[in-house]
Amino acid sequence: MHISIKKNILILFFINFCFVLFCTQFNLEIEDIIIESCYVTISIIGFIILSKTKFKLLQIGWIIIISSFMVDLIDEFDNYIHIPRVIDKYYNDISLLVGLLITVISFSLIIKQLKKMVIFDPLTGLLNRRGFFEKAEKELEIAIKNDTTVEVFFIDLNRFKMINDSLGHSVGDSLLREVSKRLKSHIRETDILSRVSGDEFLIMSQNTHRESIEKIASRIVDAFSNPFQVEEHNVIINASVGLSSFPTHGDNIEEIIKCADIAMYHSKIHGMKYEMYNSDMGHSICKKVILENDIRKGLENKEFYVHYQPQVDAKSNKIIGVEALLRWNHHTKGIISPLEYISLAEETGLIIPIGEMVLREACKQNKTWQEKGYENIKMSVNISIRQLQNNDFVNMVLNILEETKLDPKYLTLEIVETLVAKNMADISAKLNQLKEYGINISIDDFGTGYSSLSYLNDLPINSIKIDRSFVSHSTYNTKDQAIISMIITMAHSLNLSVVAEGVETNQQLEFLRKCGCDFIQGYFTGKPNGPIEIEKNYIQKLEVTQG
Repeated sequence: MHISIKKNILILFFINFCFVLFCTQFNLEIEDIIIESCYVTISIIGFIILSKTKFKLLQIGWIIIISSFMVDLIDEFDNYIHIPRVIDKYYNDISLLVGLLITVISFSLIIKQLKKMVIFDPLTGLLNRRGFFEKAEKELEIAIKNDTTVEVFFIDLNRFKMINDSLGHSVGDSLLREVSKRLKSHIRETDILSRVSGDEFLIMSQNTHRESIEKIASRIVDAFSNPFQVEEHNVIINASVGLSSFPTHGDNIEEIIKCADIAMYHSKIHGMKYEMYNSDMGHSICKKVILENDIRKGLENKEFYVHYQPQVDAKSNKIIGVEALLRWNHHTKGIISPLEYISLAEETGLIIPIGEMVLREACKQNKTWQEKGYENIKMSVNISIRQLQNNDFVNMVLNILEETKLDPKYLTLEIVETLVAKNMADISAKLNQLKEYGINISIDDFGTGYSSLSYLNDLPINSIKIDRSFVSHSTYNTKDQAIISMIITMAHSLNLSVVAEGVETNQQLEFLRKCGCDFIQGYFTGKPNGPIEIEKNYIQKLEVTQG
């Protein structure tokens, strides 16, 4: 509200108070004055409330009403102390009528605006979920009456959260507005477009032939073929699209949207641009939903636990460290292989609490061994891309080290080589932070991913781990032998140590020794096992450090 308006309202409030005070002091009969005074007071309080809103027209109408009440108050006061009439009563009544008229019109406009807010998304101006359902119900009634079809397109933006987190919510909001405009320009005027949640959109198309459905889907996909200019950023984003049809895939709007959602999810996980729903999709998605729920319950019920695989010195064959490996003992299915659930845990973000649990257990166990006098054991823990993308990742690692009292120099974080290429800047910043605290960094599955080796200098790496695919062929494949020899030579020239994983035979071990490999990990030197077995079979053979 403008400063001058505030000032005038305060003056009116003060004059009103003075009228009542004056009449009270001189024992005047002030019933009518009090009534008019109450009108003024109530209207002023109402205006103070309205001044906090953005409805300027309503504020103007209310000011006119206050002024009219104020004149009436002065007229009542004039019955006792004669003063010149400020405004003729006729004109004052006209003023009051105008003020009331403006107020009524304002309230009518506000109600219309509020009704619009109920069914429209305030960010994009598109229909929201409620608005879409209202229109969709009418369209289904028409389709039933005319014996026609209705198609629904479920659109989900890929990697929107990453853009939102990295560039900020302001850029994210602007991107959603630009996406809305472009989608609108790529569909027919008769189609219904809606933003139903954060980065999800729905399009409803009426009485469309199969060829036209695919054309519309292609146009939707094409809407994302060019980058979006958002503020000073050139944002590249694409979408996954799922299609469903009424009445083929359901007899109500909830069923149709559910089928389109499943088809969208199917297109996302299979890397397709768009897919039409079929019943087989529902079965596969159902399995994923059940598995996701089982993972959540497994976390709650502590079904996940950690095994450890020894890492031994290639020359002395003595244990120098262990790698923490996740295990899941399902309450009904028993032991489930990580290959069956890790990708889904990564996709759903459940890998973040799982990874935190593994890191905490591993650090706690290593500290337990150190307290028994086995101080030189290093603990290696795998880190996923979702964990590294988490803004709280560095703090999480440091908090666990502080909680378990483990010296950072005994912790090695292993990151997969393919992660490096996609997120170099962010990964480098976080790893350098951790390196400053003395934490070791290792590149896992080395040789299978990023083709450029510049990151070996750019990142604070202590060691690399040769992928098992090279090791498994090392006794007969001369190319793999050459690659292994080259990797070890290059790593040593950069003062990096080398771990070879997947060693299963003595021939493989001997070859790696000849190449100068530093450390060995695999079934030949030690299978993954629980902490008690690892301590008994490996760690107890080390000399105990006297504290």
